Amino acid sequence: MVHGVSKCFFCDEKAADGHCQKPLHALRVHQAFVDRERFDHIVRECRPSEAERSLKALCLQKIQAALRPVGLHPTGSAGKETALRGEHDIDVAIVVPDGPTDAFLHKAKESLQQHGFYRVQIQKRADFGRRLITAAYEDLSLDILPVRNLDEGGWAAEAVKSAKFFRQMLPAWKKDVVRILKALLRLELPDMPGILLETCIFKADEPPTQAIRNGTWTVLERLAQLQPCRCPCSGRDLMQDPRVWNTRDKLQKYCLELLALRERPVVDLGQYCMESLPCGHCVTVTAGRSYSGSVTLNHEVAKLMLSLGVHFSTDWERKHVMEASRHDDAYIVAQFVSRTVQLRQFRSQVDNLRYDREVEAEEAGYERYQEGEGHVPQTASFPAALVCILILIMF
Repeated sequence: MVHGVSKCFFCDEKAADGHCQKPLHALRVHQAFVDRERFDHIVRECRPSEAERSLKALCLQKIQAALRPVGLHPTGSAGKETALRGEHDIDVAIVVPDGPTDAFLHKAKESLQQHGFYRVQIQKRADFGRRLITAAYEDLSLDILPVRNLDEGGWAAEAVKSAKFFRQMLPAWKKDVVRILKALLRLELPDMPGILLETCIFKADEPPTQAIRNGTWTVLERLAQLQPCRCPCSGRDLMQDPRVWNTRDKLQKYCLELLALRERPVVDLGQYCMESLPCGHCVTVTAGRSYSGSVTLNHEVAKLMLSLGVHFSTDWERKHVMEASRHDDAYIVAQFVSRTVQLRQFRSQVDNLRYDREVEAEEAGYERYQEGEGHVPQTASFPAALVCILILIMF
């Protein structure tokens, strides 16, 4: 099973549609490419957590207890140990003496349900060519493929052979490269098969320095060239896989865009506002191509731009970003509170002044009445007019 990633590990946020087109995403990918400490942090975040590894191990134990197969073989990324954190799917091939008969499948369904699995179904998938069991365990999704023996060949035998090969032949740093590539490529190409990435890095030599980062660039360069890439297990050209071949133009373009982010980008803030911080901008980041979108220029974003040493279109843009970098969130909140207090004080002063003027007008109107003008000015308030009427009645 292949699925796109729901989280961007480079921005540490949920990846919505069009996330790769955002200017801040481009800046953060560039940051990871040039900042070794940041890149190493992302590598660690891409590895499955201890809780995820424990849950998958427990799930396999439950399958063994429920179905009691002769052999149980995790395949896919779980079997190759190249799974990305947050991947909640497991492919498993199990060997049963009688094979996937109707009697076995229905008995297996009942047994799995008794051992805590849910959404258990018997399906036939065209890509497998035979029936399999799909199920869920906690937040994991499973494809369980029963076979009589692995010597029959077919998808199960190839998947088991591939998983065992890459699990043993890929050193830890190359498995990290696969995870970084998944985190990057599946943001834009959700169906990118992991075996293509594993084969590309398998054939790459270890760089003398910063192996994971430079290995990532090596694979991106190879994918951008759309060169044939034959699986060491099956001999198939993985570039001919429909999931790759049908999107080859998009794959080539996206790989070139990622490689261009190694260079220092140019930032254009567009329209800006000096009235308050943080302020909104329509930012354009240029690095091989342009990434445009609305950005709130706060303390964090300003620090990011300055730390990367990006080029600004004009000098005032640099000054504006430097000004934003000096105003952290606490200062901005304090500034907002201060302005709110000042506004309330101003409104109070205006109300007091308006009251004083009304009182003065009332007093002036009463004095003119006593002098014989015969009427109370319209500016007099209701209490002043009432006093005048009472005086007339008394006289």
